[in-house]
Amino acid sequence: MKYTIRAFSIGIFTATLVIAIAYFFLDNESTELTSDQMIEQLEEEGYTVSQAGETTDPAQPPTEEQPEPTEEEPAEEQPAEENPTEEEPPAETEEQPAEETPSTEQEPYNLVIEYGTSLSTVFQNLEQAGVIENAQEFSTFITENGYETQIQAGEYELQKNMTNQQVADALTK
Repeated sequence: MKYTIRAFSIGIFTATLVIAIAYFFLDNESTELTSDQMIEQLEEEGYTVSQAGETTDPAQPPTEEQPEPTEEEPAEEQPAEENPTEEEPPAETEEQPAEETPSTEQEPYNLVIEYGTSLSTVFQNLEQAGVIENAQEFSTFITENGYETQIQAGEYELQKNMTNQQVADALTK
C-alpha cells in the first residue's frame, strides 16, 4: 500500500510540473483575440454587436425607419391620447416647445421579441427605449397579473411612455 501511495503522489507531482512548465514557458498570447477580432467572430456567428450606450433593438433595422413615423403618427394620435390634452394649458401660456415635447414622447417603438428571449431582457429594452419607466416594476406588474405566460415571440408596435397596463395589453394580443 505504501508503494502505491508513493507512485500516485509522484504521478500527481509530475503532472503538476508538466502543466506548470506549459503554462509559464509556452507562448499563450497567440490565442488572445483583439476587440476587433472578437467582434468579427461574433458577427460571423450571427450576433449583433453594439457599442456602449447604444439602445437599438438588434432585430430592428437602424434608425432609418424611425424618423418617418415620428413625424407622421404623433400628429394624428395627439387628440386621441389623454396626456396631451392635460398638457394643453401650458401650451396656451406661450410655450410652443411644450407642445412638441409630447409629440417626441409619443413616437412609436417597434419591439421584436425573438424566440428564446428572456422577459427580463425584453423589459430592459423597453425601459431603455422609454416605453416603460422601470423594468423591475413592470416585471412585478406582469407577474402579479398573470401576463408572463401570455407574452409570445413576435413584433409589437408600442408608444413611448405607455402605462404598464397599456404595454401588457399590447404584448398579450
